[in-house]
Amino acid sequence: MPRQETSLSNVHGKNCDQFLFNYKFSQRNSNMQCRKTYLNGIIFKFFIWIGLVQETDPSLKRRKTWLVFICLLLFVITDTVILGIIHSDVVEMKVNITCNVAFICCLMVWYSMRRKNKRLAIALLKLQDIDPSPNSMTSNAVALLILSLPIIFSVLCAFKSDRRVISRFYAYRNEVESVTIQIIIISIKKAIQFFFYPIFPCLVSFLYVTICLRCSVFIRDLTNRVIQHSPETFGPSPQIDVLRNKARIDDVLDNIQAVFSFPSFFVVVSSFLTCCSALGFILMATKDNYSTDAVLVVVFYAITNSTCLMGILWFAGGVPFELKKLKKSFYKKAQLRLIFVRPSKEPQCKREIMEKPDFVFMGCDILSYKRSSIFVVIGTLLTYTVLVVKEVIATLKLENYISISWWSAFVPLFICDGLNAYFCVIVFIRQYLEDIYC
Repeated sequence: MPRQETSLSNVHGKNCDQFLFNYKFSQRNSNMQCRKTYLNGIIFKFFIWIGLVQETDPSLKRRKTWLVFICLLLFVITDTVILGIIHSDVVEMKVNITCNVAFICCLMVWYSMRRKNKRLAIALLKLQDIDPSPNSMTSNAVALLILSLPIIFSVLCAFKSDRRVISRFYAYRNEVESVTIQIIIISIKKAIQFFFYPIFPCLVSFLYVTICLRCSVFIRDLTNRVIQHSPETFGPSPQIDVLRNKARIDDVLDNIQAVFSFPSFFVVVSSFLTCCSALGFILMATKDNYSTDAVLVVVFYAITNSTCLMGILWFAGGVPFELKKLKKSFYKKAQLRLIFVRPSKEPQCKREIMEKPDFVFMGCDILSYKRSSIFVVIGTLLTYTVLVVKEVIATLKLENYISISWWSAFVPLFICDGLNAYFCVIVFIRQYLEDIYC
């Protein structure tokens, strides 16, 4: 039985709403095929489960599994607030405040993507239509690795750190005598906290990176098709075919930009500031202050956040790089045809691709994601972290670096999370107002 086509090329000339209207009625026949393709990966199933990608199966749309995710996140926020109130120590209270800032920002990211889950599902369907063969094995392996990090982190913290002190902290200052219960309390609390930050932003960035990579691969294939043509064969028909495919990928890129503008901004800003915090801790802590728990936190948080930051800048920055190569190859091939073939009445399609402005992924129209920004980020990270550490040392009036008290190592963390909260709240309010009034 032939497969029913839902390709955008079959609705060429119609608007997106008409396509979605037609697709809704043809969904019953094509639903299983769609689920076996673009929703077959672990990362896509995870985002369907937490409600950030709309389910394609009508019988499963009423599932409320995302409520489990939200309830756990609200539990973590409430638990962190209670721990901050019970532990009246200034340092512990500040650490809990910074953790709560990160969790609340994760809640804002979830809400932002939840409001646009239909648009994300449409973008994935369109991407599947133009690029139906993703490398699911690699993406599934990476997704499993990311999802296993909370378990690895919590187990290491439970067995390598001071269980008595940490279990007493998480048990609201109640002494826990049983070693088994200590391990259970530490493992559960650490795993849940680490899952929501930084693993949840890491999964958001991984989905974003996966989509950007697939777009880059499609654009690269389109460029290779242009290069393979000779000036004689690169006539109006191949040129229009290239422009048609570019219009389809442009539509996908616009949808991805609309969905991931705020989430990617949060991931980039929070990852950068967390890397500053980790570097500040390394610069300010002494040998006596390098506890096992602190080292585990710094290592795991620094690795995950730096990977997210560099991944977004590299792969999202690869899309405009591939688009420029396509534009350059198209113009060069069309120019060679004009010089050597000298067509008299052919339409000059190169204007259509050259006059369009260059596309660049943006974070809330504030940050532009380019590969050249990686060196800028590294330089800024080193420069401002050293300046903050130097200022903190001068403020504390320390005569000797060795005499730094252990809590001063967390000062960069407080500063960075305060900036993170300020940026994310302002941008979230701005985006929410735009969604309402625009």
